[in-house]
Amino acid sequence: MFERGARHAGLAFDASNLPFSGTWVQAFSAEFEQLGGATSGTAGFESSATTSFSDVITRLLVNKPDALVFVASTLDTSRLAQQARRLAPGLPLSSSEWAASAEALSEMGGSAVEGMLITHAYNRNDSGAAYQNFRSAFKNRFQREFGSFSLLAYDTANIIFSAMKQRSNGEGMKAALLKYGPYQGVQQEISFDASGDATRKVYFTEIRSGNLVQYK
Repeated sequence: MFERGARHAGLAFDASNLPFSGTWVQAFSAEFEQLGGATSGTAGFESSATTSFSDVITRLLVNKPDALVFVASTLDTSRLAQQARRLAPGLPLSSSEWAASAEALSEMGGSAVEGMLITHAYNRNDSGAAYQNFRSAFKNRFQREFGSFSLLAYDTANIIFSAMKQRSNGEGMKAALLKYGPYQGVQQEISFDASGDATRKVYFTEIRSGNLVQYK
């Protein structure tokens, strides 16, 4: 977003899932500010059938952002985008990987999400065997494309199984996870720091003509 000219980003986030959304907002704000931008304002909301997404967008527009970022589910992101296009049609939109559940976002949001920039934790253009095998197996079993969280869950499960196989009697799982890394994921090596955090490479896709196209 910064590369595309955004300097003042307004963030809407689902406050009912703060372990994810709160951490994401903090990390984004810190990185965006380091680049030279600023968070113009944030607006938390509780996801429900009666949530007024118009009010959420209106709260963000008070501080005159030049871009909007949504940290919410696929359905809520599509609703936020629809209200953003109605109230501020010229603002660039972006979302977290939470909303990137295959092509569902485009189906739900329609023209409102066209041009939206989305973060991903995997490379959609990877031609490697590990990625292609995972993608094929997932599609054969569930009859749909996978989302970011499916790949993260798969990597997480394999990491846990690997640490369990290698740990000695009486050794705790946390110690084992830290000791026996890095671990090979579907697309990248994964290791944990002393706090238990792992860093993954981030990719960006853009919705173009209803399709998710990898941008960077």
